[in-house]
Amino acid sequence: MLGMNKINILEYIWLDGYKPEPSLRSKVKVTKEEMPPNWSFDGSSTQQADGSNSDCVLVPVQTYEGPLFADNLVMCEVQTGEHKTHPSNMRSEAAEIVTDEWWFGFEQEYFFTDKNGEILGWEEGTPRPQGDYYCGVGSSNVQGREIADLGVNIHPKPKTGDWNGSGMHANFSNEKMRSNGTEELYNGYCEKLGKAHKDAIEAYGSDNDKRLTGLHETQSIDKFSYGVSDRGASIRIPIYTVENNWNGYLEDRRPASNADPYRIISHLVSTLLK
Repeated sequence: MLGMNKINILEYIWLDGYKPEPSLRSKVKVTKEEMPPNWSFDGSSTQQADGSNSDCVLVPVQTYEGPLFADNLVMCEVQTGEHKTHPSNMRSEAAEIVTDEWWFGFEQEYFFTDKNGEILGWEEGTPRPQGDYYCGVGSSNVQGREIADLGVNIHPKPKTGDWNGSGMHANFSNEKMRSNGTEELYNGYCEKLGKAHKDAIEAYGSDNDKRLTGLHETQSIDKFSYGVSDRGASIRIPIYTVENNWNGYLEDRRPASNADPYRIISHLVSTLLK
C-alpha cells in the first residue's frame, strides 16, 4: 500500500526484449493513486514491439520501499498492447508452474569494472592469487564495497585465466525435500536434472562455456555430475542436507551470472515435476 492523499514517486522496473539476455529498464511515475497502476511504454525502443504497434504495458506485481529519490520500486511484468503476456515475460511462465512450496535462493556473483572494462583493483596488473579475497576483509583484499548497491554489468567470465568466473548458483527445495527427504529422492532428482542437462545449459545464460570449463569449482559444460559437498559438480548436495537426515535443499551450480532467474526456476520445476 502506498501513501494515501500524497504524491508518490514510483520507479517501475522491468526486463526488456534484448537477446541473448534481457537488460533492466526503469522509468519514474509521479502519482497520487494508492496502488501502482498499469503503465504503458514504447516497446519499439526496448525490442519488445515495432513502431507500427509500439505500446506495451507494465503490470505491477511487487512493490518495495525505494532508495534515494523513489518512494517505492515497482517490479513489473510486461504485456502486449492487447493485454496478453509478452513473449519476453519469463516470469509469467514460471508463475504458472511454481507454487508456494518451492523455495529458491540465488547467489549472483559479479565483478566491478570501470567504463573501459578494467576490473576494479586490477589497474596495476594481475593481483595476488584469488585465495585471499574469498570472504576477505581489509583494503588490500576488498575494493568497491561502498558501491555494491549500484548497477553492475554482469558477465560469466570477465577475466580469462586462472580465476573463477561469475555464476548464479541456484539453491532450491520443495516441501518434500525439506521435511520428508531421502537419499533416494535426492539422487532421483539429480538424475532427472542430468537427463535435461542440454535444456538447462540453453536456459542458464550465454557465454557460459567460458566459465563451465571443469576448472575453478565448475563441471565442464558438456558433462553432468552430482555429489555430496562437491563444488566441482553440476549439482551439489549440501552437507547440511545429508546431516539433517536428507532434509534440506540442492544447489545447481551451472547457471551463469547473466542468466534470467525466471528461466532457471521454470527449467528446474518443470523438469522435476515430470
